[in-house]
Amino acid sequence: MFPNQQQIDRQYTENLHKLCKIIFAATKDCVPVGAGNQKADLAASRGRSAYLTYLAQTSLIGSRVTNLTDYVGARAAAAHGTGAGNCEDQAAVAFSIANTLAYNARQKDEIHPQVQIAFVSVPGHRFTIVGIKDNRDHQFVVDTWLKGSRVVTAGEYKNSPLDTATYQWHTADGRNLAADAVSRGLVNPQAFSKVHKNLKMHPATLASFVSPQTHDEHMPAPTAPRPAAAAPQHGYVPMRGGSFSHVTTPAAAATPSHANPYAAHAAPPAGPFYPYGPAAGAYGPPVGSAPHAAGAYGAPAGYVPPAAGAYSVRAGYGPPAGGAYSYGAGTSTYGAGASTFRH
Repeated sequence: MFPNQQQIDRQYTENLHKLCKIIFAATKDCVPVGAGNQKADLAASRGRSAYLTYLAQTSLIGSRVTNLTDYVGARAAAAHGTGAGNCEDQAAVAFSIANTLAYNARQKDEIHPQVQIAFVSVPGHRFTIVGIKDNRDHQFVVDTWLKGSRVVTAGEYKNSPLDTATYQWHTADGRNLAADAVSRGLVNPQAFSKVHKNLKMHPATLASFVSPQTHDEHMPAPTAPRPAAAAPQHGYVPMRGGSFSHVTTPAAAATPSHANPYAAHAAPPAGPFYPYGPAAGAYGPPVGSAPHAAGAYGAPAGYVPPAAGAYSVRAGYGPPAGGAYSYGAGTSTYGAGASTFRH
């Protein structure tokens, strides 16, 4: 008889969650190249993940495999050897790591004594679950194949229908299943060959290992609670009707004037950027300026147009002598090319 969540100490649940995060991270470390059927991993490895996954999956000596732990251990060892693997390979790595870590934690009474490991199969996908059988609130899914994945409870796992899944439960016994499989000759040594791992294949040859059924599977991001909208200050509501709405000032805030810097503005005319532009909505020249002869924006009052395209100077400046730069009133100009000095 398996306990329900109300009968389980909260510390057990927290410890199991932390343990599964460790298993998750260790699994990712064992298969750094990624999957041979995930587009993101294929792109990041320039296709090598497909070849290395193929190498791992052809390294299992199936004729010598007799049970679940043999199978999981051999696949885990091959995937770790090549550094790559698809969902089933990565699930095997997680299962093998959990067999050691969950056993140690159970021996130390850090997790509930009835925690087990499950190799879970759904149509087209495999992953590992660590927890108490028949209690989804105390089961954590370790699925490193999904992009953006993280450890979640079985109840939170939405990528595959668990109601139709096949579970192969195993009580952790502390063995290193991958190392055991290698020592018993269940894995072809090609999985550990540096020649294969470092091989730079011709793209045409590499393409023959890439399955046309590649995926772009992600775990949905956690749904964060939506914060309540703050009350707009002085009635300001952004993006109403596609443009910035104007400020409306409550009577209580109308005085003193500095309490609301927008209080002096009237209602917006036709221009959506008012009061930051003229009524037509465009940005115009300064108020009171006259148009330039060439059609450019006018200059402030008192401006003297330049002669022959040169830059003009403001009132009080004298023309340069002999090509030298001139200075304002009170300065003397020396000969051509000479410097000027202030009295």
